[in-house]
Amino acid sequence: MMQTIPQGAEVFFADPFESLVRSVINPKTVATPAMDWSMDARAYYLDLDVPGMAREDLTIQTLDRQVRVRGERKVATPEGRTLLRRERPSGTWEHTWTVPKDARVEEISAELHDGVLSLTIPKNEKAEPRTIAIAGEAQKELPEN
Repeated sequence: MMQTIPQGAEVFFADPFESLVRSVINPKTVATPAMDWSMDARAYYLDLDVPGMAREDLTIQTLDRQVRVRGERKVATPEGRTLLRRERPSGTWEHTWTVPKDARVEEISAELHDGVLSLTIPKNEKAEPRTIAIAGEAQKELPEN
């Protein structure tokens, strides 16, 4: 009786030297960080996974409604060793987003904690109707007939 390999399990049977050959051909493979985009009533939030990266490895820039995050992941081979296989990505990556019109780009804040870069982009307050007092003469009373 013939059994089929469960979907996704074929990776266990892959050529173990394939990734070695790919790393020699293209040693600067870069992994772009996974990202979540969320919002609430007050702000938009961007959370990027950047494990092992320091603040000095990251740059955040804005232009109009564009927000750009750049990073450089450095993975060094220890002195005296010969690299046989590299699965840890290295190199420079970049994410650019256009934020909604109600975002206050000039007030973006960023925090790096436990390998997660978190950006908070405040929203403009919702416009509420405002009653305007009218200056001038008080209304004259009309004579009664």
